[in-house]
Amino acid sequence: MNGKSTLRFATSGKPAPSAIYKTAGELELMREAGRTVAFAVRQAFEALERGITTRELDDITRRAKDLHEPPQVPNLGPSG
Repeated sequence: MNGKSTLRFATSGKPAPSAIYKTAGELELMREAGRTVAFAVRQAFEALERGITTRELDDITRRAKDLHEPPQVPNLGPSG
């Protein structure tokens, strides 16, 4: 790059958001959170049967999350 910053514009005409770079540690925390979600979704999918309620699926995913709890993930949003 030439060292100069240029604004990019989205199709809305407003400036596009800047890229938010993550550290290796933040990326690993995000990967672990993704693995936890994938595990919980698999558990819910395997439990699907006619007549199961969304409350029961919620309970299954909550228990799965607790079994596969990742380390505390900091707020990684733009204001974090």
